[in-house]
Amino acid sequence: MWLAPSVASAGGANHVVQVSANAGNSTAIHADVQWAPFGGPAATSANIASASSSDCTGCRAVSVAFQAIILTGSPNVVTPANAAVAVNGNCTSCDSFAFAYQDVVTTAQSATLSPAGIAALQDIQDRANAIARSGEPDWQMDAELKSLAIEFKADVEQNLVLHGPATSTDQTDVQSAGS
Repeated sequence: MWLAPSVASAGGANHVVQVSANAGNSTAIHADVQWAPFGGPAATSANIASASSSDCTGCRAVSVAFQAIILTGSPNVVTPANAAVAVNGNCTSCDSFAFAYQDVVTTAQSATLSPAGIAALQDIQDRANAIARSGEPDWQMDAELKSLAIEFKADVEQNLVLHGPATSTDQTDVQSAGS
């Protein structure tokens, strides 16, 4: 599978990874990686991981979202958002875990990822999926995903094909709910 860039609309690409576990679907797990170039005047991209378990016993919901936004040009407004939300409702012994990581790179001119960068992000995708499906405790997934986030940031920034100077910011948000 080839990890293509996401198409950005007004304000930039939004990345939402949402899962729900319940009595009819006791396990809901999804991890996803997105990279998207954007060159508009206002960059408001959002990266959201949402996991919920409701009305069940022993359900497990895991959501993982990695996003890299490549801002080109000189946007007047840069207000990215990154959030992880995990909620249990009317559950007994349920576990919901969400992890979100966003890296925003700016460059004066156009930029893309090299083929090696695309391959590296596909590897991050595969490894994030393996961690999400591992059944490990939340604290362990959190530690492994934070390490993976460091690799994600390095892979994106080291494999950009740039035509101008670059700067970056990053955000991590984690939330878990257990009962």
